[in-house]
Amino acid sequence: MRQKTVAIINFNTPELTMAAIGSLLKNGGGPFRVVVFDNSDQRPFEGATNVQVFDNTKGQIIDFEKELEKYPERDRSIGCAKGCEFGSVKHMMTVQKLWELLPQGFVLMESDILIKKNIDEFFNEHYSVYGYCQKAQPHNPFNIGRMLPMLCWMNVPMLTREGAKYFDPTRTYGLLPGGRQNRNNWYDTGAVLLEDIMTKRPRLKGYHRDIREFVEHYGSGSWKGNDLAQQMAWLEQHKNLLPTADDNVRLPLRTKVAICAIGRLENRYAVEWVEHYNALGVDKIFIYDNNRVEDGELFADVLQPYIEAGFVEITYFEGLQRDAYEKCYRDHSDEYDWIGFFDFDELVDFANVRMTIPVWIDQYNADVVCLNWQVMTDNGLTHYDPRPMKERFTEGTGEDFGINHHVKSFVRGGLEGVTFCDPHIPTTPELVCMNVLGERIEQKAVQPKVIHSVARLLHFNTKTAEEWATLKMRRLSPCGDEYNREMKAKNVDYFFSINERTAEKEEILGCCATAAHSTEKPDADATGTVAAETKSKPKTQKRKVSKKQK
Repeated sequence: MRQKTVAIINFNTPELTMAAIGSLLKNGGGPFRVVVFDNSDQRPFEGATNVQVFDNTKGQIIDFEKELEKYPERDRSIGCAKGCEFGSVKHMMTVQKLWELLPQGFVLMESDILIKKNIDEFFNEHYSVYGYCQKAQPHNPFNIGRMLPMLCWMNVPMLTREGAKYFDPTRTYGLLPGGRQNRNNWYDTGAVLLEDIMTKRPRLKGYHRDIREFVEHYGSGSWKGNDLAQQMAWLEQHKNLLPTADDNVRLPLRTKVAICAIGRLENRYAVEWVEHYNALGVDKIFIYDNNRVEDGELFADVLQPYIEAGFVEITYFEGLQRDAYEKCYRDHSDEYDWIGFFDFDELVDFANVRMTIPVWIDQYNADVVCLNWQVMTDNGLTHYDPRPMKERFTEGTGEDFGINHHVKSFVRGGLEGVTFCDPHIPTTPELVCMNVLGERIEQKAVQPKVIHSVARLLHFNTKTAEEWATLKMRRLSPCGDEYNREMKAKNVDYFFSINERTAEKEEILGCCATAAHSTEKPDADATGTVAAETKSKPKTQKRKVSKKQK
């Protein structure tokens, strides 16, 4: 059973939303992960710091005005409320976005209900949806069934696999994409999904469960109930469902995430890298400083303020990447729920959605979560400038680009015997590995499927020709001139397999006859990362289950 996630959509009623969460934690069973998608434009949701919030108060995630512009012939006569044109459409778009943000599935819970009893049965993975199907209701002259969204399990993996949608504008009342024929779809919120399940996708299973015994319903409070006094009177009437100090109700503990990296000669990029992960909600960064005396730089030279603040911890380390990773996991895995293992040219990115790593990673019931690379080109630039990497290099390679099949990993804390023969993914046997869609995958560094939706790893491994040449020249091997000439040729070929070839770049890279341009996509040995090393196969050990999985 996956972790129980409850998603609530908030529209200008934070008091009702907080009460709904309180009643859920007091009476709903659990434990639950609670996520609020905040669509408010007047009174945003700001309570409960341990509740995970998707902030859409200014259209950062879904720009509804821009989305509605796609339907210029929409029927404006059915707008729902002042300042909230097409409230049901906004609700549907939000639920569809939640399918992307919470790919393991969730129970959709409205903000204008209070939970009266244990709702564990709603988390039933045998069904695509589990909730209340309704037809008979005032203003439903066509007797159209719909799934009431007040309390409804959404099995996103099953629904996605079958191609079902919550928001389908071709069959949504009022948007009229193909004329006016879809006006018969009177109750659009949940009706299209139910129609899909009942008539178009017979393999899907839906279950009818009368939710009225589970909830008290305020009644459309999530979008039009802005009379605060009326709301508070309703809450007072049902205060027996709300927690008190004596109930000792606690919100779920926040997921703790650390990042581990080993690096050398990357002081230029270290501050941006640390700031990026700080902004994504990471709790701690462990850096294993592999610089040499002759390099003339240490990470502490540029990261001292972060060290003093306790956010960054540096260990001076002469050894292999795998050894640094294993030391970090061995020393700190019991302190953090997850540890991510990334390089200084790799930035986790949530595909233009505002997100934090603890919010995102907490949904996966796995030992390892893998993100695909998206290798970034040089944007036609040739020389270093002090702008951040994310500003300079915005053009990425496509999903069909060979090395984007590589993944890097987050590893759950509290496991035993974790080893890294390969820097891309732990090689400990019998670990449960998932991709960002929540699909079970084999424990391999190179995956057959490239996924850049939901989450990806922006990989700035070449940057500009000047930076590539400087970094590779400073990392010449002690194996001799002939070996270094061969490596230089390979590095040139690799650079031009990603970036457009020009005479200026050739001059910067010092191209020679041995550095013939290769038209083949680079393979696993030419990625610029530390190569996998041979290591005796670790003994199979019993997997320790962390507190999060119990």
